[in-house]
Amino acid sequence: MACGRAIRSTPWFCVQCRTMSSHKPSRDDLIISAVDVRAALEHLYANVELAQTPLAHSGWVVEAGATVLQRAQAVRSLLLDAIEALRPVRPLQAQQQGSGRSYEVLSLRYVSCLSIDEIAERLAVGSRQVYRDLRRAEEELAALLPGQRRPAPLPSAATAFQAELAALARPQDQMDLRTLLESALGTVRALAQHKGVELHFVPPTAPVTVTVTPGIAQEMLIQILSALIQQCTAGHVLVVRCRRAGEVAEVRIGEVGAALAWDNPLLQNALLMAQMLEMGASLQPKTNGLERELVLPFAVAALRTLLVVEDNPGVTELYQRYLQGSGWRAAIVTQPGETVQAARELQPDAILLDVLMPEVDGWTLLQALRATPDLARIPVMICSVINDPELAQALGASAALPKPLSRLELLDALARVSRGYSAGAPGAASAPPSPAPHLR
Repeated sequence: MACGRAIRSTPWFCVQCRTMSSHKPSRDDLIISAVDVRAALEHLYANVELAQTPLAHSGWVVEAGATVLQRAQAVRSLLLDAIEALRPVRPLQAQQQGSGRSYEVLSLRYVSCLSIDEIAERLAVGSRQVYRDLRRAEEELAALLPGQRRPAPLPSAATAFQAELAALARPQDQMDLRTLLESALGTVRALAQHKGVELHFVPPTAPVTVTVTPGIAQEMLIQILSALIQQCTAGHVLVVRCRRAGEVAEVRIGEVGAALAWDNPLLQNALLMAQMLEMGASLQPKTNGLERELVLPFAVAALRTLLVVEDNPGVTELYQRYLQGSGWRAAIVTQPGETVQAARELQPDAILLDVLMPEVDGWTLLQALRATPDLARIPVMICSVINDPELAQALGASAALPKPLSRLELLDALARVSRGYSAGAPGAASAPPSPAPHLR
């Protein structure tokens, strides 16, 4: 029989006997905030931090005078048991009703310590959905636990939006600006057609790679376009154009025959996103027939150089397509004997090296690069049908990639080796330099 410490209505998790209870609580029992539960879950295996959370200082969880370790163990045990109490009894029924997702996401995130991306991949959903499921599961978990404080007040819409943005924050990446804009325009095109608004896109005259947080940048553009389309009436034209001005690429958005205004919730949300991206946004006076223009400055990314040593023209053309809009440019060497000289002249950020080539094989070139002092720290990636990663590592390669190579594999490898290179890690781990073969 449950001990009576459970609260609210059926079912409840009883703190003392660690079971679900149907006991109706007294009017003095109050539920604890999901924010407090989340704070404890985020430090579930860190004793000192866990012992400092609000849950660890609640008299109904930990007795007065308990040590740091005792408080941490008590809270950890409580939360793990409560999560286990959410495990569905009938898996098939839980799958049909969706009631097993809370147990699943809490276990994966806080018990197994998987990242959001790993959870998303495992559950075959998007990262945003994982965040939403986690917030819902944390509220469900908090509702199972008794407390001695009233729930925290619900945040305002602006606060909630800022919190969601912070949760979506990711390291910045490099993207092709035209691709970013075309994707956003494609999302709002149906809305424009419904409102009778014409979308007119003036792309940049040359490819422009910008540094952004991709998801937030695209959502910002969608919010802006959606807000402006909704301000228009049928027959208006929304013009989106971009141009490069030095180290900045300006995206200018304006409506023909309409005056833009800031007093729109969607625009206000977009401004919060712009602030997160450390971008300024401004309304500028009438230009080019537009009443006013919203100007968004994007930081232009400095292109990094990948020296590709490959004698197959079809493969080099493929790699060049792979690198479009990635922040990298390909410098091609089709004569392997010219590799060292080209590397000295270009000082590339990374080198992609084939193995099976005429004149000189890739292994010999790798040793020559590693034995050349001013080239030894440049990351070299072996890419060949000869899959021998141990030999590649022993000779000082930073990565060994199998052919055929996908775009995702190439960009992922570049991201990994360039991080090590920019941090000052040598391209070769510990391979001793060997005498450089004679290469012109």
